[in-house]
Amino acid sequence: KVDFGSYVPPVMYVQPDPEPPMETLVDTSISQESAASTPTATGTEVVDNASLQNTIRDYEYALQDVQTELVTLRQNAEMRERNYEHEITRLRNEIAGLNGELQHTKEICANMQTMKDSLEQKLIETPILLQKATEEEQKAKTSEEKFSKLKAMYTQIRDEHINLLRQHGESTKNLNREKHANTELQDEVNNLKSRISEIKGELEKSEQIGTEKLALTTEIETISQDYKKLQREHEELRNEYQRFSQNKNSEIAELSIKAVQLQTESAALIESQSKVAQLEEKLNTLNDYFNKKQIENFSTIEELKRDLENKNGDINKLQTTHQTEISEKVHKIKELELSLNNMEQNLGENKTLVVNLEKEQLSNIEKLQEYQEQKNNLETKLVTANTALEMEIAAKLESEKKYENKLNSLYQKVLNTIEVVTDAKVNEVNQPNFDKTIKLVGDMEKILEQTDSIYAQFVEHKLLMDDVTQQTIFLGCAFITLHEQCLLIYNTTTDIGKGEDIYNQINIVKDPLLTLFQQMKTIEDVAKIKHSIVETKQKLSALNKSVTELNKSSSNHVELGDLVENELAEMDKAIEEAAGKFVELLSSARSKDEGIKLEVNEKILDACTFLMQCIKLLIRKAKALQEEIVSAGRGTTSIKEFYKRNSQWTEGLISAAKSVAKGANLLVEAANKAIVSESTQNFELIVAAQEIAACTAQLVIASKVKAPKESQKLGDLTKASRDVSQATGQVVATVKDCNQSLEQLQEVDFTKLTSSQAKTMEMEIHVKVLELEQALQMQRLKLASFRRKHYQNSDD
Repeated sequence: KVDFGSYVPPVMYVQPDPEPPMETLVDTSISQESAASTPTATGTEVVDNASLQNTIRDYEYALQDVQTELVTLRQNAEMRERNYEHEITRLRNEIAGLNGELQHTKEICANMQTMKDSLEQKLIETPILLQKATEEEQKAKTSEEKFSKLKAMYTQIRDEHINLLRQHGESTKNLNREKHANTELQDEVNNLKSRISEIKGELEKSEQIGTEKLALTTEIETISQDYKKLQREHEELRNEYQRFSQNKNSEIAELSIKAVQLQTESAALIESQSKVAQLEEKLNTLNDYFNKKQIENFSTIEELKRDLENKNGDINKLQTTHQTEISEKVHKIKELELSLNNMEQNLGENKTLVVNLEKEQLSNIEKLQEYQEQKNNLETKLVTANTALEMEIAAKLESEKKYENKLNSLYQKVLNTIEVVTDAKVNEVNQPNFDKTIKLVGDMEKILEQTDSIYAQFVEHKLLMDDVTQQTIFLGCAFITLHEQCLLIYNTTTDIGKGEDIYNQINIVKDPLLTLFQQMKTIEDVAKIKHSIVETKQKLSALNKSVTELNKSSSNHVELGDLVENELAEMDKAIEEAAGKFVELLSSARSKDEGIKLEVNEKILDACTFLMQCIKLLIRKAKALQEEIVSAGRGTTSIKEFYKRNSQWTEGLISAAKSVAKGANLLVEAANKAIVSESTQNFELIVAAQEIAACTAQLVIASKVKAPKESQKLGDLTKASRDVSQATGQVVATVKDCNQSLEQLQEVDFTKLTSSQAKTMEMEIHVKVLELEQALQMQRLKLASFRRKHYQNSDD
């Protein structure tokens, strides 16, 4: 039994969203395009991540739809419950009215009995009236028998009505059970949602395991199909509920008709009461005549007989009317019983559907448990791999520690002196100095030559120990200073390739130099010492050449600060020109197109214009945030010096600005092609919109790198990026909708085709599908190859 009155709707509490360190800046539908511009991940991983995120987002939307439907069903059930309560109250009122009518009828019968007694007394006193009184008594007995039958029928109707109320109570309990089942369904849906949230978190942790992602994607797709099946069954349950509501409405209408009939019966009873009152008046008149005029007894008896006959006729009519009405009520009550039986059958079917739905949910939970086991296995593998990696790192650290201890034992005095000099040098060096680096290389070469000469004398005569130590200290200090300068060049130069060459070469110089120190410690042969010195000088010469080339190329480069300003200005100019061209295209389309074509072009151009407006706003917010970053980070240095010191970040801004400008031009060209051509497949416009959104995302990420989290301008930039993402989705949806509208214009009327023509067209369509599938596969392979080549070129 379903008790809707005791139902407590579930309350959902949505936790406030924490401020994420990095948010999704574009629609996941464009994640594949934006991944092509990021050389830090492989194309396959980005595509898998996008599909996983799409699947999870579809789960969330589907869960929201199911919750909305459950709320609607709960509201409908509560409304039906209130209707049932009103109907029960009305039926009880009708029963009370019938009881009143029955009581009134009993009073009428009692009055008739009193009249009969008085007539019997008169018959005793008047023998002439005895026979007629006897006949009147028989008629009264007949009336009593009819009244008894009427009372028995009323008792039967009341019992049937009580049974009907009991059946209604059982149906209410059944509805309550169904409501409880719906509550359990809501709990299962909430559990499923929490499971999906856990899956989402685990997927984010396991993004680096590329080999396991395909299996996870297949599992999630299976869950999605099961969930869609669950949603369809839930829709069938809701339809069954609607049919049940319609049946109840029809029953309510029938009960309303019964109420009208009961009112009619009440009017008939009132009329009968008036007739009985008239009969009483006539009896009083007869009594008066009987007392006053004994002589007129015969005439009075005749009149009384006629009056009694009329009264009996009226009573018979009333009894016939009541009997007819009672039979009608019995018939209607039977109909109500049939309708309640149908309702119970419907409730049984609904209960069966709910049980099936619970079974489907249990199967989904089992699948989720299997997935959890797979996730645990992956975590175990990951922990094992991390443990092995930590052990390997510990072994390497141990070997390096031993190597460092060995070096410390070689020349403790030399290393202490080098440490003091290094601390002093670090505080002095702030900017790379190519001239100083070249001079240090020359100084080291001179020190090596002096060391060669002094060490030969030391080995031969065992003299000049202090000079050897001094030259060793000078050599070590010069190398430390040179290493610092090379490291500073590597960290600050804009030519990353040459900076890496210099850093690698200074590390190469370290090896023969350490060999030289080791040989000097063990007092090796002079020939070996000379060989190490010559090798060190060769490495220094190569280093000197690289530093000189980098110095020459750096003098010819444009200042990064000026380059950033130029690229941002070019980007603004490109966006403004693109917005103006969209206005021109819209005017041109309105002048030459009409009908559906004009409507399609206007929708596309309006969506593109809105996207450009959002991008313009995003660029303004990005420039404001950039100015805040520069003013907060440059300190006492100039803006150009800040850009130069943060060259990698600056180059990221420059690259993002160039990409946005190119994306704007591509979007204008794609829109122009879509307006001019008659094609219904404007996929170039979708790709161009997604490409420019990805470029703006690159600009936002580049701006966020150095921005403080609590910055208001950072929040404005994040909001603007969301607007760009929504505008991009609107462009994509508009283009797809317009393509569908244009395709509908070109659809063929299949009803006018003959069977032969229909078969031929079916074969042509099938061939076209195969060709498109093959072309799609080839283009995917081509795209993957292009991305691999692009990433290799970026790494080189």
